[in-house]
Amino acid sequence: MLTSQVLKSRTGLHYSLRLANKGNNFLNAVKAETFIDQNAALHFVNNLQVPLFFWENIAQDNSFFNYHNWNQANPWISIESYIAQALIQGSVQAFKSEPLSKLNESRELRSFKDTQGKSFELQPAASLLVDATAEIKPVNDKQGAAQILQTLDISAESAEALNKSLNLPANNGTSTEILIEALIKGEVVVTQQAEALKPNTGQDFVETVFEAPKSAAEPAPAKSKPVSPAPIADPTRTENATADGLTKAAEAGTPFCEECEQAKNAA
Repeated sequence: MLTSQVLKSRTGLHYSLRLANKGNNFLNAVKAETFIDQNAALHFVNNLQVPLFFWENIAQDNSFFNYHNWNQANPWISIESYIAQALIQGSVQAFKSEPLSKLNESRELRSFKDTQGKSFELQPAASLLVDATAEIKPVNDKQGAAQILQTLDISAESAEALNKSLNLPANNGTSTEILIEALIKGEVVVTQQAEALKPNTGQDFVETVFEAPKSAAEPAPAKSKPVSPAPIADPTRTENATADGLTKAAEAGTPFCEECEQAKNAA
């Protein structure tokens, strides 16, 4: 989304840009940069190092200031001039921000857990411009802010370290009072961190393989009977039987081959 990155200017400052219709209530405590002059606004826009198509994406999503109509009326003017005009009218807003690297470095210092083991983080409200999905814990009054610090077991020493990492201005109050005031004003917000997914240990599901029981009435397999070997013919007896048959056929005048039958018919 459009508020998912921090833009760096050529002067070394960091800003987050967002559309006026894409915000949350916590931004009431975050002051946007003001622009009253077209040249100053255009200089600010040209000074930002933006990724490819960033201005086009903002222009297309800006429902308060129709880019298509503006472009048709001003086809010769650059899209940076459109963004500058949108900054002046307030449909696009720019907020000073910390670089993401700095926010990540102090994240461990600003993270705490309650008695139930849930993780929370204290961070400047402006940092939520790059993390719009964070779940914000509401703080309505001094008592509610003090209760949050007590639940997270934030001591005076921890509050002092937090105030330094959050760049909170020092005043006559204690470190705890300074932090409570920032929570009430909305300059500092408490967000609940998403719980990490439980890794799969392989013990969540037990796969059981069931084997069908054998039926008690199932008959036992029949035993195969041994096969007797086929009798082997005696070649001597076979030759004798053949000779006797031919002799008897000759005596009776019965032909016993095709050639003999043909000779008999010819006679």
